[in-house]
Amino acid sequence: MTKDEYQRFEILPDLVIKLKPLDSDDVDELLDLFDHMGPESRYNRFHTPLNHPSEEFVRERAEILADVPPDVGEAWLLLTDLPEGKDTVIGGGRYIFVGEDEHRSAEVSVAIRDDMQGKGIGTHMLRFLAEEAKENGVVRLIATIVSANMGAVRILERLPYPVSFTLIGSEYEVEVDLTRKKIRG
Repeated sequence: MTKDEYQRFEILPDLVIKLKPLDSDDVDELLDLFDHMGPESRYNRFHTPLNHPSEEFVRERAEILADVPPDVGEAWLLLTDLPEGKDTVIGGGRYIFVGEDEHRSAEVSVAIRDDMQGKGIGTHMLRFLAEEAKENGVVRLIATIVSANMGAVRILERLPYPVSFTLIGSEYEVEVDLTRKKIRG
């Protein structure tokens, strides 16, 4: 899929999602997404309490997150039509190449606004990111998640690839092996 294409998928009969490539012009959309994430979601995503961050701090972070050159990785926004507006950003995800192994490993992350969680959107986003990364030569996805974030654990376990969790303190270090499919018993 090229950066100029949008992918559409149906989560529920009344919930159609579009994937839009994230670009540096999407800072305001990221700010809106952040505003629709409560303290627990913010902590789970950023691993630090962000209850009352300054507008300047949030904008600077959004500008960094929105700038993902192709040689660094890929990032996407999730949009749907809501009563508050057409093509409302409800989440996003990205993978960023890490290490010195010629883009064979990538760190993955997903964020879904609070009122849209529990609908399968995060699961679909993570699967999409895994397939995109695999197409681009990535063989291993990594992530660090808060151990209490059982939603993220469940989403990772739904991937069709083997996933390993290593508990370090209060966080899981996660590895997803994109070179083989899970064996279903």
